[in-house]
Amino acid sequence: MEKEKLAGTCFNKGNLVGIAKCLLLCGFSPIPMIVKEDINGLRPSISWRHYQEKPMSLSEIKIHFQRAHGIAYLCGRSSSILVLDVNDLQKFNQFYDLEKLKAYCGFVIRSNNRGQYLLGFRYDEEFFKCENLSDEAGFKLKSNGTLATFFTVLPGLQYKPEKLEGLNPLPQDLRKKIKNYLLKKN
Repeated sequence: MEKEKLAGTCFNKGNLVGIAKCLLLCGFSPIPMIVKEDINGLRPSISWRHYQEKPMSLSEIKIHFQRAHGIAYLCGRSSSILVLDVNDLQKFNQFYDLEKLKAYCGFVIRSNNRGQYLLGFRYDEEFFKCENLSDEAGFKLKSNGTLATFFTVLPGLQYKPEKLEGLNPLPQDLRKKIKNYLLKKN
């Protein structure tokens, strides 16, 4: 069976164990998520901070993802990914052209019901900590010590990959804009 068909089968059937194993084999550190009613969303189903140093094994994935409702991955150095969590499309589009960025970005996750995008880029040591630029520019910069949702099986809380082609570096013009915002903020 071709890789694309196999991956499509995992997503279509909601095979979280299979998807988590694929993420691990691609260098990401997957974390199982479960529904948390009081926050109307997902939370990690396990203590996860120690996986920043060493990802879980394939056998641990088989155990931990059996009852999961979704998959997150560790951001930052442990998965070699820097994530822009775009949560206000209007503000973000004033800051940077979202469609242009999505076309360039090789790693795009979309939340269908929240109007949110998670855009993944190659980890950059200069952005080693998380920054909340939601008020100013409509996004959070997720790095070391944070999670980003990758996929869910819940109809009311959907996260689905839109594009998975690899991690590009942040575009230089965006990198410069973020650095300038952070200098003003701090």
